[in-house]
Amino acid sequence: MHLEEVSREDSGYVTYTYDVANKMGIKVVNLRDALCWDGVCHAIKDGILLYRDRDHLNPAGSTTLVINKLWPIIKK
Repeated sequence: MHLEEVSREDSGYVTYTYDVANKMGIKVVNLRDALCWDGVCHAIKDGILLYRDRDHLNPAGSTTLVINKLWPIIKK
């Protein structure tokens, strides 16, 4: 899926999430850069299927994101 389409569909949710987080002093970790590059949001990365449907990660996709994106942030 093209990044522009994903961004357009998520714009209301993302705006709301950041508004609430800012008011509460919570850091938001946006995983989009781990899933989207070169203007496309990829369903497969390194030969691993990441999604179980159009909008939800499968266990392998979730694990991949935790290891590659969240764990380095948590370790800080």
